[in-house]
Amino acid sequence: AMSSCTALAIAAGLFNGSYPIFLKRPAVLAARVPPLFFQSAKSSCCCLLGACLVLLRLARSGEPFLFTWWAVASAAAWIPAGLCTIAAVPRLGVGPVMLTSAGTGTLASFLAGSIALGERLKVHTLDGGGTFLLAPAYLAGVLLGMAGLIFAP
Repeated sequence: AMSSCTALAIAAGLFNGSYPIFLKRPAVLAARVPPLFFQSAKSSCCCLLGACLVLLRLARSGEPFLFTWWAVASAAAWIPAGLCTIAAVPRLGVGPVMLTSAGTGTLASFLAGSIALGERLKVHTLDGGGTFLLAPAYLAGVLLGMAGLIFAP
């Protein structure tokens, strides 16, 4: 059975992968809607939904909202990311933008986790006693696969 966390991760991928589709609708392209408008609408919806979820949590459990500056830092990265996505999709297409974004995000997360946050990579041991890492090879394979999809005719 799938855990609720896995289901949330899959839902996040589906939603992140599908919201740019609306940017390619003929009516939107014809209207030449500025990327800042789309990002403002997206950010406003997230703020409203987030506030509702915080209030729901407070009503159900009595746990107060705890502020952290890491949320502000995250938003400071998320908003330009959304603007760049919204500006790139009409020019490049949904597929190339989402694959490039996913590849870049995968590489950034891998480097941030292993270098900046000090997360340890799994070390594999050979029968003869030698050790090796598979994660960098897997990462390279994933990135090459994404690049192949982007540049495929």
